[in-house]
Order: sequence, then C-alpha cells, then structure tokens
Amino acid sequence: ADALKIASQTQLLYPKLAMGFLIEGDVSMSDKKFAQAALAYDKAFRLEKNAALLMRLHQAMRLANQGAAADGLLANWINDHPDDIQVRLYYADAAIKESNYRLAIEQYRYVLQKQPQNLAVLHNLMWCYQQQNDKAKALEVAEQAYKINPDAPTGMVDLAGLLLDKGENDRAVMLLERARDVAPFVPDTRYFLAKAYLKGGNKDRARKELQQLLLSKDDFAGRADATQLFQQLNK
Repeated sequence: ADALKIASQTQLLYPKLAMGFLIEGDVSMSDKKFAQAALAYDKAFRLEKNAALLMRLHQAMRLANQGAAADGLLANWINDHPDDIQVRLYYADAAIKESNYRLAIEQYRYVLQKQPQNLAVLHNLMWCYQQQNDKAKALEVAEQAYKINPDAPTGMVDLAGLLLDKGENDRAVMLLERARDVAPFVPDTRYFLAKAYLKGGNKDRARKELQQLLLSKDDFAGRADATQLFQQLNK
C-alpha cells in the first residue's frame, strides 16, 4: 500500500517520467495482478522506450494471457533494433518456455553471428536442436563449442552424450573421462561415464565408477538410478 502511494505521488509529480508507472507495475506483479501490471508497464514503456521496460511489459502481458500481443511487441522491437542481444536472448528464453524451439533457434543463431564464441548460447542452441530431434545439427553445434574451448567440462559432456547416441562410444568415453578429471566433483559426469562404460561392455569400470560416485554424499538428480544400476551390477 505504501509503495502504491509512492507510485501515485511520483506519477503526479513527474507525469513525463516512467518511474511512477514502473513502481506501480512492480507492486502489481508482486501481488500477482498481472493485467494491472501490464497496464502500468505499458504506460511506463510509452514514456521511456527501453529494453528493460519492454521485457517487464512482455512478462506481465504473457502472465495476463496476452501472449500474442506480447510477442508482437518483442518482434517489433527486434525488427527496429536487430542487434539488441539482451532482448534476443530474452525472446529465446520466452520462446523455450512456450516450447517454440524454432523461434529460440532463430534468436540464438543471430546472436552467434555477433558472438560466435558464446558457449552458453551454443549450449542452449544445441539443446533446442535436441528438442526438435535434430541430432545432426545438435552434434554440429556441440563440436563447434568443443573446438572453441576443449577444456570446458560442460562442452565435453554435451558432445559425449550426442556421440553415444551416434554409436561413437570410444570417443564419448574419452571425453567423459576428461570431464571427470577436470571437474571431479560433478556427480552427473561420473554417472554418465559409468553408463558409457556399460554401453561399451565394460561392466567392471562401470561398477568402479558408480562405487566412487555413491561414496560421495553429494546429492544429484540421478542418484536413485545410479544406486539401482550399481545394485544390478553387483548381483
């Protein structure tokens, strides 16, 4: 209530500044009054057109079930400001939340034209291709990321997973072993390595890797599966 009073006072004192409407929008968002927030942010955006207000407005509109209009605002902004990387990355993230991987890919590929060595964008692009079941393009992007930084554990794991799907088990194992050695305290890497050993028929190494993994008390998403697999290998 006090914040809304400040917002109203600011709007009266400085009607040509976005700040009063920005405060109103933020308060409405915290109260989950998304339609009201969208109206306030829209007034702020009309006074001061900038990327930060645009993204706030888009989020509020989507939550207020105005998704098509919200996406239209982003598309128009990008059309007028094609090199606004911040908005393109936000647009890609919003598209992924709607399972619109084609649109996300479009944004990521543009960003990579400007930032070809952005490993985070390459990782996200690879993941989007995976969601589209385009394994060839996912592998191409993973190889690209690996060439940029062959010592990045995430890149090694990404590439290894795709190589395993392709049947290139030996190279996948080599990459996972390197990833484990570079970042030995990442439990998921050890679990993937154990499964790669098993896929290649090396049960002893898989068992040993799982044993080392489960001795750690670190929790990770695949712990239950890893425990079950270890038990199966010891029967």
